[in-house]
Amino acid sequence: MAEASLAFETLKNQFLASLGGKSPRTYTTYQTGLAQFRDFLQARGQLEQWQPALLEPTLLEEFYGWLVRQRGRERRATVATYSSGLRAFVRFLARRAQLPSGVTYEQMRENVAEVMGRTTYKTPRIDRRLPLLVTHVMALSEPSPEARNGVKRLELLRDRALISVDHRQRR
Repeated sequence: MAEASLAFETLKNQFLASLGGKSPRTYTTYQTGLAQFRDFLQARGQLEQWQPALLEPTLLEEFYGWLVRQRGRERRATVATYSSGLRAFVRFLARRAQLPSGVTYEQMRENVAEVMGRTTYKTPRIDRRLPLLVTHVMALSEPSPEARNGVKRLELLRDRALISVDHRQRR
């Protein structure tokens, strides 16, 4: 393995080791994204001489274009996911002052944002405990009408009604 290729592997491993607070899924995604970046460098014949000091401001958009050609335009979510791994790696290099003089992470991020365009709306994650809460509230027995002058019963009925309402708009 050439020295520059070794430098890539070393920096990649340092970056991945810095992800201690991230979820296992994020770690895996970034790892896969960087494997794609390695393939990108290899396809361009640049892996052996790669080093952070040679990064161009157009790197992220060139990588994005390569991924689109490899994966296809219909796989935009996959391409965006793998691109995020390289963006995080470049941000890591910027924090460690490894980028060439005159090249900034912000500049690279803006360049790729222009190429990527607007991405699809990402569905918010739903807390997995939500069904447990719904089941719990629906299973509660109604308090007696005398409990806190009937307020407890009304609160329970209100909570059940709110849980039962379909909040999606009908068109």
